[in-house]
Amino acid sequence: MSELDHAVQVAREFIRTTPADHPDLLRRMDNLGDLLGQRYERLGVLSDLEEAVRVSRNAIDATPHNHPDRDSRLFSLGLALSDRFLRTDAFIDIDEAIQVSRRALDATSHNHHDRARRLHILGRMLRSRYLKTRTPEHLTEAILTNQNAVAATPYDHPKRGIYLFFLSLALDDRRLDTGLLTDINEAIKISWDAVRATPDDHPERFRPLELLRHQLYTKYTKTRDVMDLDELIRISRDTMKATPDRHPDRDQHFYNLARFISHRCSIEVSQSTLNAAIDIHREAINAIPASSPLRVELLHTLGNLLQERYEKARITEDLENAIQLAQEVLRMTSSEDSDRASYLNSLGIKLGAQYDATGILADLNTAVGFIQDAINLTPEGKEHRKIWERNLGSLLCKRFECTGAVDDLENGIDVVRNVIVALPKHHSDRPTHLITLASLLDSKFSNLGRVLDLDEAIQLVRDAVDLTPRGHGKRAERLILLGREIRHRHSITNAMHDLDEAIQLIQEGIDLLPNSDANKPVYLDDLAYALHKRYFRTREQHAIDESIRLNQEALNLTPQNHRLRPHLLLSYGWGLRTRYSETRVTDDITGACLAMTEALQTLPQGHADHVHFQIEMGRTLSYKYSETDETSDLETAIRFLRDAVSTIPEDTPRRAHAFGYLGSLLIASWETWGTSTDVEEALSCYQSVVEQRNGAPLIRIQAGITALELCAHISNWQLASYITELAVCLIANLVPRSLRNVDRQHLLGRIVGLASGAAAAALNADRRLVALEVLEVGRGVLASSLEELRLDILELGESHPELASQFARLREQLDMQSSSAGELRASNGLGSSLSVRLNRRYDTAAEFNNLITEIRRLPGFRGFLARPTMEQTLAAAANGPIVIVNVSKYRCDAILVQPSTIRILLLPLLRTEDAEDYVHANNLGSVEVLEWLWNAVAKPVLDTLGFRHPPAHGEEWPHIWWILTGTLTRFPVHAAGIHKRGSTDAVIDRVMSSYGSSLKAIIQGRQRRSLKPMHAPPQKALLVAMETTPGHQTKLPGAAREIELVRAICSSMGLQAISPGRDKHGVISHLPDCAIFHFAGHGHTDTDDPSRSFLLLQDWETDPLTVATLLDMNLRMHSPFLAYLSACGTGEVRDDRFLDESIHLIAAYQLAGFRHVIGTLWSVSDGISVDMARLTYEGLSNGGLTDDVVCRGLHHATRTLRDSWLSSAEQAAHVDTTPISEPLVNLQSEDPQRHELPRDVIVCDDTEQLPWVPFVHFGV
Repeated sequence: MSELDHAVQVAREFIRTTPADHPDLLRRMDNLGDLLGQRYERLGVLSDLEEAVRVSRNAIDATPHNHPDRDSRLFSLGLALSDRFLRTDAFIDIDEAIQVSRRALDATSHNHHDRARRLHILGRMLRSRYLKTRTPEHLTEAILTNQNAVAATPYDHPKRGIYLFFLSLALDDRRLDTGLLTDINEAIKISWDAVRATPDDHPERFRPLELLRHQLYTKYTKTRDVMDLDELIRISRDTMKATPDRHPDRDQHFYNLARFISHRCSIEVSQSTLNAAIDIHREAINAIPASSPLRVELLHTLGNLLQERYEKARITEDLENAIQLAQEVLRMTSSEDSDRASYLNSLGIKLGAQYDATGILADLNTAVGFIQDAINLTPEGKEHRKIWERNLGSLLCKRFECTGAVDDLENGIDVVRNVIVALPKHHSDRPTHLITLASLLDSKFSNLGRVLDLDEAIQLVRDAVDLTPRGHGKRAERLILLGREIRHRHSITNAMHDLDEAIQLIQEGIDLLPNSDANKPVYLDDLAYALHKRYFRTREQHAIDESIRLNQEALNLTPQNHRLRPHLLLSYGWGLRTRYSETRVTDDITGACLAMTEALQTLPQGHADHVHFQIEMGRTLSYKYSETDETSDLETAIRFLRDAVSTIPEDTPRRAHAFGYLGSLLIASWETWGTSTDVEEALSCYQSVVEQRNGAPLIRIQAGITALELCAHISNWQLASYITELAVCLIANLVPRSLRNVDRQHLLGRIVGLASGAAAAALNADRRLVALEVLEVGRGVLASSLEELRLDILELGESHPELASQFARLREQLDMQSSSAGELRASNGLGSSLSVRLNRRYDTAAEFNNLITEIRRLPGFRGFLARPTMEQTLAAAANGPIVIVNVSKYRCDAILVQPSTIRILLLPLLRTEDAEDYVHANNLGSVEVLEWLWNAVAKPVLDTLGFRHPPAHGEEWPHIWWILTGTLTRFPVHAAGIHKRGSTDAVIDRVMSSYGSSLKAIIQGRQRRSLKPMHAPPQKALLVAMETTPGHQTKLPGAAREIELVRAICSSMGLQAISPGRDKHGVISHLPDCAIFHFAGHGHTDTDDPSRSFLLLQDWETDPLTVATLLDMNLRMHSPFLAYLSACGTGEVRDDRFLDESIHLIAAYQLAGFRHVIGTLWSVSDGISVDMARLTYEGLSNGGLTDDVVCRGLHHATRTLRDSWLSSAEQAAHVDTTPISEPLVNLQSEDPQRHELPRDVIVCDDTEQLPWVPFVHFGV
């Protein structure tokens, strides 16, 4: 019998023989309870614990309530009950333990020597209760009780460290529940206090250190802050040192330290961090027994670290040792080992790296086999299986690059994509595998031409770069790769911001490269290619010169036998050829031919790029032919292109380019030898280009334009209509919503005239409805798109509010002003918010298109944002006929839309060459032009419509909407006529005229009005007079007079006339609140970019109020009524490239939300502007602010001034002193000279223009 057993037996005997009233009975019962508790702790016999509980209960029952020892006995009972709960999980025990402990604490004074311990024990009981039930109230009380225990303990108390440790445990429990970083930080702070309160030589010091290590690890997983990781590593070292040598947890602590240092190395991959990680792993391996299961894992990690150091320093011995360690690990594990798949995967990766070094395909095939075995050992759905599949995808990518096996490409994409989905967002390997998938998708795009593959590749590389910190060894390579992918997208979209960003990224990456980098020539070629593309867009000479210089530098850095030298030669020759096309310097085309010839000769036989080299060689020879007229060059060029198109796969996007180039050479051949079969073959080539579904949209559309000319030559109008209809349908792909307006304008300018030509072809082929359709689809594309973004979605909102809300959100994002290319170049690199916005724009556009498709599937919304139906087209003519005049060199027609029919009227007297001659003569408002317009256009149209005479007195004036195309958009059809006294052969004497950009625009305008009643207009008229303009010597004294006249009339109409500051801010801040905006001053038309045209306000030189600014303002919610732009050329499009789009100041104000806009087609005099405004507003004052009164008012004003001009002309003819076209004197003028001042930036001295002609109305 042990001494403890004997003591228990004696204590029992003492109690049995002690009388109930004996003063020592309670003390003896306390002693027995303590002895039973000690024996339970030593032997774990439950009966001892149960006896201790009974003894404690008896002692408490015998103790008076006011006895000083009652609290101690209550606490003893609580401890015994708590211990029994831990043994039996009986909640009644823990609940009673907590209850009696609380009673004990209530009876314990605040200065009691044992109060801190009792608080600590109650806190532990509460935590035990919480761990079983997860009741938050118990945890909260446990934390508070432990905090009180710590607060009641002096700083030098030996138990303070234990109390802090258990408080930190409770706080850690709360952290597990909430996951809040604040809770983690609080727990860490208390653990630090516990560590500091525990002496260095304390045998249990490793326990608070271990808890602190665990909490720091948790914090690091949240923050990924390297400083947190470094602190974790320091505490892990201290934990290992504080753990006794023979303690069972020491091996685990050593392993944890090695693991954390290894992870630290993965973040900052440097020679020093790798060496430190390798050293600690070798130290741990030597310290841990051979039988420890941790040893295998340490060997495995050491092998990975050695491989990583090999990747850094290229020390072959490291890779060999890594492979040997992987093989040793595999030998140490049985086929049933749960980690065997992981070790197979690791060996496969290392053999893959050896393939990279040696190029031995057997290593790669063996690597694929090992990783396939790893996958086969891992059940579906297991997390690690995704990792093995990711690595298999990487190896399949390498094998595809080596063998060209397409199955490897497709399998690799599927495998890597699945892996990335399963990979944690911040996994250290994520960037590498994002790059892998991007490379696979880029290869797929190159083979199949799916733009979605390219877009995804760009996003993947962008994500990889975002995950690659500055200073990382792979950052330069990833920046360049991202630039290369974005440059690929530019080749499809022609978006200037894509090209600017690509150049910036590639340059940034090259700047980070060491001069000794083996891939530098390739990266220089990437930058040269991007600059070459920039030259095509901007025609900046320095761009092509720098591109050629970079090509030369890349060639100088590349050995003669290098496998990439042929490609660098090809790029160099391309650059010289391009520069020759601009400068016509013979040396450039000679050098281009030499470079291309060498490239083709040095390219290995059977190389996949052989077809591409043939195409470029043929193109270069065609340029040489233009220089030398040597027909042998042309014949050789054609032979190269024919060989190329005969071998290039049908589903390859490059096929479109090849056929296009061959077609151009065949046309040159036909022009040289006149062989008709060349025309037929060329036409077949261009048809193939248009039909190449994965070809670049611009290439296909331009091929369609050329094919139309060839079809016209042989009068094959059925084929012409078929091809051009296909080409027109491609416009939406050419200018997607993701592009900025300036890029869309540029692209649309390159296909100007397509819609009119397609309509002419359709009419020649007797396809009348197709003619109308292609005009609607192919013209006013930008305006139509902007109109869609401002569409009223009231009906959609009533039936499908969620979709309407989504539509409104997306269109608002698309409608936001995109940053300019200059802003992009000034931004601070990839991480800039601009780069994020540009990328987001592509995603938003795709989401918007998908949403439109979803809406169109809904009942009643099939036509949502679709082209007008026949029913809608006819209904649009309810208020008056719509006349679409199509102008083409193939034929000219008027399409007459009336409520019950659509008719085609051939206009044989309308010829494009006549119109162009009048434009070049700059006399569009002359008597001669107006009479020509009457005979060629207006008279046959009005006669056909039945408007042969003026309306009878008291009858409503008929109203016509004109939609003009091509060069005719510059002409004043509304003023066409024989303007003589007594004659009614004039448009203004028979009908009122308004203009529209397209049928769809007119229909949408009418629909806006019908969706809901027009709001009562704001009772304000915003009036701005620019009598003097900064930077202009020309003063406009009539501007102030004009505004005063308008102000008086507006006031008589009950409108509040306001004239704020004459700067941009002053105007745009009042535009949403006004019913009328009237501007009298100068206007400016930008011939390069119509969206940059503007009205000249006080701050026009620094912050102009441009068309683009107005397009960003959606004023339709406020429904302003009239914008009267009394300035020169507000409806003028000076550059032929933009005729089909008609984006000018008038259109901008209409798109921004004004229901009606009055402006001018060219320069107008100061005096006539005053008279026209006064007479028009007088008409408004008589009729009120209704839709029909604006056109009526302008029509009345125009007729009045025309009649006044006729009177002046007759008087001038009587005295024979003034030409008939002299501008009339202002009827209200006090200054007879002010009519001579034009409202334009250039003084116009052309006296042949009739002054009342250029004023026009656009509106519903």
